[in-house]
Amino acid sequence: MKRHLVNLRMALALLLCVGSLALWVCGLRGRSAEVSVRGRVWEVAARDGRLWFTDAPLIELDKQKLLAETARIYEENQRAMAKLAAGVGAKFLTVLEPNRYGTQYTHGSTDLDFVARETDGHMPGLSGILPQGLRALGDAQAKLRAEGIETLDLSAVFKDKTGNIFTTSTAHLNAEGSRVVAERIAQVILGQIPVSQ
Repeated sequence: MKRHLVNLRMALALLLCVGSLALWVCGLRGRSAEVSVRGRVWEVAARDGRLWFTDAPLIELDKQKLLAETARIYEENQRAMAKLAAGVGAKFLTVLEPNRYGTQYTHGSTDLDFVARETDGHMPGLSGILPQGLRALGDAQAKLRAEGIETLDLSAVFKDKTGNIFTTSTAHLNAEGSRVVAERIAQVILGQIPVSQ
């Protein structure tokens, strides 16, 4: 029995060795394959003579699930708050705030670079998913608007800014930025500008 286990281990080791060699040779051409191990998707790749084994496909799938769930919960919470406001006769307005990653800026400025460095330094990977997350929230706002809930998307309100607006993080604004946001919200509440812009 012990001899059969040794033979089985040797056969497995040989199979892994041949497989690694084949992937290494294919890697000179940059090939990869996805495999499922116990319900988890992994990528086996060979690039530039190196063998890679990563769960990157699963990580991307997890990001998409996270974005969808975030948008779903956002919608659910906004609906609940709109219902509460209606129940007491109050006006409800949901606002998507400005964010460093909410738009492509026409002009570069030091605050954009500073916030990008701070974000990447303190929360690695966040700057890569925030644009997708903000688009998902924008899509959620469109659904809410279609249901009759008043929405105001200010995510790109500073697109053409020429000075510094952001301070320490992706959405913290200086006094000027806060003034602009407050004025926009006030204009909507007072009926001076259309709500869904």
